[in-house]
Amino acid sequence: ALRRTLAETTNQHVTSACMIALAKIGLDMPDYPILREFRKRLKRGNQEIREVAALSMGITKRVEAIDDLGALLENTNEARKWVGRAKVTDRTRAFAAYGLGLIARGSSDAGVKMRVFELLQRVLLDKNQKDRDITIAVLNGIRLLDPRPELGGSHRRVLWKCLETLEKYQSIPLSKSRQMVQAHAP
Repeated sequence: ALRRTLAETTNQHVTSACMIALAKIGLDMPDYPILREFRKRLKRGNQEIREVAALSMGITKRVEAIDDLGALLENTNEARKWVGRAKVTDRTRAFAAYGLGLIARGSSDAGVKMRVFELLQRVLLDKNQKDRDITIAVLNGIRLLDPRPELGGSHRRVLWKCLETLEKYQSIPLSKSRQMVQAHAP
């Protein structure tokens, strides 16, 4: 029913609701891989649908979505082709960061958490990255990683890398307006 409704509707709110519901179910059907369906909606003219498509990839908690979300977040040439634009919009990039955090949170694998952390860290520490929404989304993506130090050294390493990066970002001298963003680090 969700698949049929998604194919037939032109209403952005119904489209968004169907994508989120399918993402929460998180399963492919034999002829309907949901990550591919979400990626197709990244080209839509409606900003909300593009944002929800990126977020839905993360809601699935599927590790195979990390590369796609990382490409969106980093505004790669491949991601620009997916969205059919000269650049991935900042808001879509921000939702990709949240999606990455959700995937990491849903995994108990420290390797997955580290992979997501490294994507988020690159954007956070990129001196050319100026958009507040992206920076806040990246900080919250790091918060969502949820490393479990009680599970061993690999998880402790993720935790320490997160803390080290957040402390480094927190110590950068920024303007008053940028300090409002920086305040999300603690």
